Amino acid sequence: MQYKEAYAYGKRILEENNIAYAQWDARRLLEHICHINRGQFVVWGEKKMEEEEEEKYKKAIQERAAHRPLQYIVGSQEFMGLPFLVNEHVLIPRQDTECLVEEVLKKVQDEMAVLDLCTGSGCIILSIAHYKKNIMAKASDVSPDALAVARENKKRLGLDVQFVESDLFQKIEGKYDVIVSNPPYIKKGEIGELMEEVRDYEPFCALDGGEDGLFFYRVIGKEARKYLKKGGWMFFEIGYDQREEVISIMEQYGYEDISSVKDLGGHNRIVYGKYGIVCACTRAQEEKKDKVRSAEMGKEMLDRLEDLLIRYEEIMGELNEPAVANDQERFRMLMKEQSDLSPIVEKYKEYKKCRQDIEDSLALLEEENDEEMRELAKEEWNDAKKRLSELEHEIKILLLPKDPNDEKNVIVEIRAGAGGDEAALFAAEMYRVYVRFGERNRWKVETMSMDEIGIGGMKSVSFMISGQGAYSKLKYESGVHRVQRVPETESGGRIHTSTITVAIMPEVEDVDIEIDMNDCKFDVFRASGNGGQCVNTTDSAVRLTHIPTGIVISCQDEKSQLKNKDKALKVLRAKLYELEQEKQHDAEAQLRRSQVGTGDRSEKIRTYNFPQGRVTDHRIKLTLHKLDAVMDGELFEMIDSLIAADQARKLSRLEEKGL
Repeated sequence: MQYKEAYAYGKRILEENNIAYAQWDARRLLEHICHINRGQFVVWGEKKMEEEEEEKYKKAIQERAAHRPLQYIVGSQEFMGLPFLVNEHVLIPRQDTECLVEEVLKKVQDEMAVLDLCTGSGCIILSIAHYKKNIMAKASDVSPDALAVARENKKRLGLDVQFVESDLFQKIEGKYDVIVSNPPYIKKGEIGELMEEVRDYEPFCALDGGEDGLFFYRVIGKEARKYLKKGGWMFFEIGYDQREEVISIMEQYGYEDISSVKDLGGHNRIVYGKYGIVCACTRAQEEKKDKVRSAEMGKEMLDRLEDLLIRYEEIMGELNEPAVANDQERFRMLMKEQSDLSPIVEKYKEYKKCRQDIEDSLALLEEENDEEMRELAKEEWNDAKKRLSELEHEIKILLLPKDPNDEKNVIVEIRAGAGGDEAALFAAEMYRVYVRFGERNRWKVETMSMDEIGIGGMKSVSFMISGQGAYSKLKYESGVHRVQRVPETESGGRIHTSTITVAIMPEVEDVDIEIDMNDCKFDVFRASGNGGQCVNTTDSAVRLTHIPTGIVISCQDEKSQLKNKDKALKVLRAKLYELEQEKQHDAEAQLRRSQVGTGDRSEKIRTYNFPQGRVTDHRIKLTLHKLDAVMDGELFEMIDSLIAADQARKLSRLEEKGL
């Protein structure tokens, strides 16, 4: 194969596999494998490749076609004009990070001590050491494999840098003029949405920044204060949308002169600040900030909190009165109100204490001359400010209007959808998921009706879950659940897609929905199922038809006809209540669109991908690579994320209304 033929082959293969820069990558791999430059390629285009070169080139093209990064295939990447060894143990150095190094170089002077955290390939600290020769340079990383790459780069470049295996500051000693870090900052739930080149090949631990992507900024920002010299600089590379959050974290920990820098694309990608400057926050300035903070909380909200505190104290007083203790109905109502108010009151008391701690710390800063005492007061002041901000958010969530159904039991209905027997099998598996989730929450699960198929699947199943807060957690499960996997009966190994629908309905009391028994038609028949006494021997099963709506419900789980009738009526009440709720939802379409998809059966809410071992919730774009745990009832992380997203949207609506 000639050079030009090899290039054409490589370009075609890469284009067929949707590689973005197929032409460039095909030529780069050819030059790398054959050790030629672009000029030589033009001159020697018709030269025949060696057999070994051709074999290596085709292998490299296939690797790139599988979306393996070009830099890992060739084993190198240029950064700040220097060649760096890279492999799957380290992130690929990018141009964004060059902007970080350029900003650090503006602050670094001779004789300074510089520390690089989460160093990876060492490209940051080695570039700084290359352009600033007379410094003390140190870097750390938790991964021994990454440090092996960094040390090899140090050897190749001939630079004097100390590399330490350390989990952030764990094994770091001394004080530094500059600390720099490009930490993991991708939200855990968004890693699954990254490009294949990044998601499938770059080290996961170098990407995962925790639930909100800010975990390492908080830890490093707090701990770095112990290792920075007075007036030392802290530099961070950040995600393109994290500027405000990282600046807020640095302010909470007492950094000053905080600035942000944009990359060549116009995105804010660097944030840095100085620590250890004499505190410039006087009492007057802090009082001004308090006024702003109070405005953010809202005068109406603070007044409401004071009213709730007064009401809470009134309730506690009434509960101690003998007359109330003798009135069981009154006592029960007061205990319920006290239980509802207690979380809000406790947070508000902590909020007021935080405000007092801030004032006390400021007073100490103004009066104290001892440097150690001032540092201690400043740290307490920063911690109190951070906690105050957290409490404001927590209180706003507690004051959000509650769904009146949240504390109710639920009736769950699962039906097989598209996919035939495979859908029925998945319906049975999801039934087990919710039963296991109920057991983990110590809820009671009662099966109401079940339509099984011979291979262990279910066409449909209805069951009740009873327990505190059952509806508040399970209401987000309503909708279409999609499964992607290779069925056991598939000989060709093809992935099939099947669906089921899940309906979550709150249990409804007689007072909530009144049923006219004249509208109901009852039929009895013999129950069917796997063996056991009374099965197939008595007419214990009940079929209930609601004539006005056409709803048909069958219950056969109990041996008693009366008990099955009672269960059927419970399901009917829930379905009629759901119909009323849907009418209200339709009348409030805008409000419904702003919610996290609770209750719409036609909405595709989640995909369970077995070949990749992942579960993706499409409403909040959350992907968890723990399918086995989810299928065993571990739904806590998924449901907690849905609740948090719902609360965030509700808070956003309140803020838009100025509340």
